[in-house]
Amino acid sequence: MREVLEHADLFAKADVTVLIEGATGTGKAYVAHYIHLMSRRCAGEFRYANAGAMDDPLASSDLFGHARGSFTGASQHRAGCLASANGGTVFLDEIGKASKAVQAKLLHVIEHGEFCALGEDRPRFVDVRFVAAASEGLARLVAEGLFLDDLRQRLCGFRLVVPELRNRREDIPELIDQFAWVHAARYGYEDGPPVFDAPVVRAIMKATWPGNMRQLSDSVALAMMFARGASRITLAHCRGDLAYLVDLGRKKPRQDDAVLAEALDRAGGNKTEAARLVGVCRSTIQRRTRRPKNGPA
Repeated sequence: MREVLEHADLFAKADVTVLIEGATGTGKAYVAHYIHLMSRRCAGEFRYANAGAMDDPLASSDLFGHARGSFTGASQHRAGCLASANGGTVFLDEIGKASKAVQAKLLHVIEHGEFCALGEDRPRFVDVRFVAAASEGLARLVAEGLFLDDLRQRLCGFRLVVPELRNRREDIPELIDQFAWVHAARYGYEDGPPVFDAPVVRAIMKATWPGNMRQLSDSVALAMMFARGASRITLAHCRGDLAYLVDLGRKKPRQDDAVLAEALDRAGGNKTEAARLVGVCRSTIQRRTRRPKNGPA
């Protein structure tokens, strides 16, 4: 993820259209928001639009807006995401599921910076950056005749791929901490988030997480609910849908010296924190990293 965010920094400063690819729940929306915050457009609006849900003209008015009286029930003018985000960023989620009509309109906006709201003939000019996300490869959709190749080419010039959580397990301890902070106030932790015990962290790192970050966030929240405000989350709190973590957390794997050294480096030499990252006791870190005494010369 460090490499992904390094590239995101570069793309943010270049003010280019970016495509973020990755499986569902990997955090594509987080990366899109990060790009916005790191760009010169950070003072402008960051607007979300589900391109995959715009399968008819009325639904696409969420993005393009509509004039009063343009259809039954349109009792007032609506600006839409594009106009509201002028000077900012529009995040187009599930771009691969957009209809051909919406794709054509988006291509025109990207190329010419103008669009027409539903029920209007006069084009509006807008200055926005597009960040799109796709959970499936656009090249395959083009081959199947489901996606415009011109739009794919405009999107794929600057591309980021967010790996699945099972392929970046080393990120999991930090993600647990972040999600615990996010959920703390909502679940009654007024004095700050709880600490997840090493066996729990070890179990979470072993799990497969088919739902990626979204599933991990929900699981952290569920454990905190079961803990009912306790300052430490233990395997005893892994109940219900989290019960499978108990068996995963009981067996302590032997960590090789390279893993322990990497953990110490990430923890800045703090042995307690390094032990938590790899799911072992602090004494294990001390014992395995103790330097042998010098023998006789």
